[in-house]
Amino acid sequence: DILVALAKTRIRFLVFGGFAEVLVGAPIQTVDLDILIRRDTVGAEKALGALRQLGFQPVDNNGNALRIETGRDVILFSQLRFVRRGSPAVDVFMKPPVATFDALWGRRRRLALGNRSLALFSIGDLLAARRKFLRTKDIARLAYLEDLARDMKRRGRR
Repeated sequence: DILVALAKTRIRFLVFGGFAEVLVGAPIQTVDLDILIRRDTVGAEKALGALRQLGFQPVDNNGNALRIETGRDVILFSQLRFVRRGSPAVDVFMKPPVATFDALWGRRRRLALGNRSLALFSIGDLLAARRKFLRTKDIARLAYLEDLARDMKRRGRR
């Protein structure tokens, strides 16, 4: 329901992190949804509205509610976490972890989402983001993504 609600806003956003890796077939579990939106007030306002309609609220690093009222408030942050009881957290990034938004958008991978299209980081960009943050849990994920990237390259896909 989260991705459908965001897609209905018609803003450009990209899914990345563990959830995107699951969508491309990685045998992992993830506890949140990472999305990247362009850093502009209109898109931020629409994303904020969509998440709020679903009952999500922005919180700080300690889980305390934040008073975020407008898209202008949202873009003051490089990342915001939204929570709703009983749901995975949604981390909304306004600053790309790698490259620029336009470069990531140009290399995006598309997946069908009902009658809409969902944009994911390309496999190469998923790898770059994992390498940038390289935590212990990322090592096994990197191996899977590297195998997938090699396989896709052999088949001429990104």
